Amino acid sequence: MLLLYTEFLRRDPDAFIDRRNMKNLLHITWAWLLLGSLAWAQGPKVERVDPPNWWIGLPPPMLLIKGEGLEGAKVTSASPGVRVSRVEEGLNGHYLFVWLEIAKTATPGKAKLQVVSEKGRSSAEIEINPLARSGGGSAEGDILFQTGQGTWQDLAHIQPRLTGQAISGIVLRVPYAVDGRRPSLSMNAVTDFYPRLSEWGRIDDLAGLSRMIHDAGGRVQLRVEANQVGVSHAWVADPPHERWFNGTREHHLKTDGDLSALADPHAPQSRTRPLLEGWLDDSLADLNTQDPWVAQYLRQQMMWWVMTAQADALALEDLPYVDRGFWSEFTRELRKTFPKVRTIGEVQSREPEVVASFAGGRSVGGVDTDVTTMIDVPLAAAVRESVEQGKGANRIEAVLQKDWLYPKPESLLLPLMGIEDRTAAELAAQISLLLPRVPLLDDSLVFSPAGEVALKTLRLRRQHPALSGGKMYHLISDDTVFVFGRDHFAGAEVALGQSSKPEHLLIVVNVGRESRKLTLEVADTPIMTATEIRDVLPAGTAKAVQGKIEVEITARSVAVWDVRCGCDVDDTLTPARPR
Repeated sequence: MLLLYTEFLRRDPDAFIDRRNMKNLLHITWAWLLLGSLAWAQGPKVERVDPPNWWIGLPPPMLLIKGEGLEGAKVTSASPGVRVSRVEEGLNGHYLFVWLEIAKTATPGKAKLQVVSEKGRSSAEIEINPLARSGGGSAEGDILFQTGQGTWQDLAHIQPRLTGQAISGIVLRVPYAVDGRRPSLSMNAVTDFYPRLSEWGRIDDLAGLSRMIHDAGGRVQLRVEANQVGVSHAWVADPPHERWFNGTREHHLKTDGDLSALADPHAPQSRTRPLLEGWLDDSLADLNTQDPWVAQYLRQQMMWWVMTAQADALALEDLPYVDRGFWSEFTRELRKTFPKVRTIGEVQSREPEVVASFAGGRSVGGVDTDVTTMIDVPLAAAVRESVEQGKGANRIEAVLQKDWLYPKPESLLLPLMGIEDRTAAELAAQISLLLPRVPLLDDSLVFSPAGEVALKTLRLRRQHPALSGGKMYHLISDDTVFVFGRDHFAGAEVALGQSSKPEHLLIVVNVGRESRKLTLEVADTPIMTATEIRDVLPAGTAKAVQGKIEVEITARSVAVWDVRCGCDVDDTLTPARPR
């Protein structure tokens, strides 16, 4: 600009006081400034980097850089121990995919990246953290509490109360940014996988809550998303590349609900594609997890949350809507990096065959998801239908008869949701907590009028080894009653504070509106030598009579009796097992 003024005055010194020439000079000056600013605006501009930080020792990350004027840009690292191994350009000059290699000798702190194109240069940065893990994974037999309301501070306030009620773990939803709605267990319209600030509180508050739970001997489980985003996500109008979604907002398949097709190894693609590639109600855009860049982005964000929240387990609530190959690769990578972190799959089907087909250890279509365990949706539905809709107590036994489908049925999580009718809610909670499953309590139950009964039954479960880890056998079931036994044998492992002596519990469920009298045939069962019956959870009477047990139970109730057997006089003896 100085040269421009100098040349103008050299040619015509008097022009400095000539208003017409001065006006021309100002026009030239403004034009020069405008052209210069346009040229600068077309240069690279970095708006954000995903993920915002990474850890030394984790699998090498792929960064997604978003900005303007990124066409043809190259990226280099200015930080020792951090090397750019590959750069790929996204769509419209708005995205760059950058693969990093982080040496074990890299210095923690901000790693500087240079973004250079023919039109200019810019910079980006990512925080490099040392690898640190706490927590030991979710132990089998945990009792979990899940919540979707309140802030991290709210949970920190109620957490000591929960652990004091025999609850040993808390299930949290990852605080993804959503469509301006209050976070809840039902939210899934993700608008940002790496929110810088959440309505739940700061990310640092989440880490602090996790430390508090671990210090109290509890576990942290996160509910994560890896399938879809809300249509208001910036990607929907401006995707990182052309294969980012299955379809577009204007042209896409719609999801149908026939999950049984995904459990059928002979199902044609015409039945499975709407489930794996469809958009839900046109409001949730389906991510193309078969694309390697999409898959890596989603795997990384889940690993990022494991580290950020120091999580012990991940609940994969969208498990059936993502191709099995994605889950197989993710669970293998997760186990390699964090051997003790478990994965829990959720499939909203009332058919055990469908739910079990997604469990690890079982191959469908030649692919094993390798998911650690599942949420037992079919059993939860059977309990609820029996107590709330009067569809028969034998529905519960019918579901339990298919436990052979699962590699470890006792590790399945059984959700206990709130039911509007208090009596039905209390009955459902008691039944569920006496079954050989890992209880998963919802806050709608715990903080309802029926919550006190649920917590009382939880304490009962902790006091009796036959309930917390014993074997199960069925006696009878019909429209209103379900009778079964839970046994702990001498020498079996017990929790701290529990007796190692044999224990035989007889459990009678009556979902009917009238009392019932029963004569139970107990030959060839662990209680065939019953000599004494003591109340544990009384709701009627029971007595042993000549190799049988006579029971009377009140309407809409659950009774538990401790059966003492003749062969248990010597604690080292093992009772006869059912055939």
